[in-house]
Amino acid sequence: RMKKLDSPVSKNATEQTYSDVPPSHWAYGVIEMASSLGIVSGYPDGTLQPNKMVTYQEAIKIFVSILGYDVAAQLKGGYPNGYIQIARNEKLISLSGITYTDNATRGAIAVMAYNALQSRIMVEAVYVNGVANYTVSESTLLDIYFNSNNSNEWNKNNWKKFIFTMLFSSNNYIRK
Repeated sequence: RMKKLDSPVSKNATEQTYSDVPPSHWAYGVIEMASSLGIVSGYPDGTLQPNKMVTYQEAIKIFVSILGYDVAAQLKGGYPNGYIQIARNEKLISLSGITYTDNATRGAIAVMAYNALQSRIMVEAVYVNGVANYTVSESTLLDIYFNSNNSNEWNKNNWKKFIFTMLFSSNNYIRK
């Protein structure tokens, strides 16, 4: 499935990925999960800057990655333009008059989350000569959420926790 959200993170709980997100950080678990799945990747200096506001292009990258479109975004130029193009094509965003480097509003993030839940996901179909071939599924995140069985309970709980953390954390990482 997209981003393998149905399998638990196997990272050691005390092995931190980012120098500024220690295991004692309130969002450490969610950040490590998102990092291990390639949803967030931090900055070249090894930090995540968890107290920094999230920009539109960063939020777009997160949602495009959750939907499994990283390969397609890379083929369209990578971060940020390839991700923005995929987000437009998949109707995650309908923003006009914004600068993608501006801080994202909670309202805009909520709209992206809503649109992502109804967007088709990209899945790794088969390997041919060692190269993964991807296809766009007819399934959406909502389909996966409502049609999952008990073995995918991890998927449901962590997806909810990730979205909740992005939207409603006590720290204002996303401006109101």
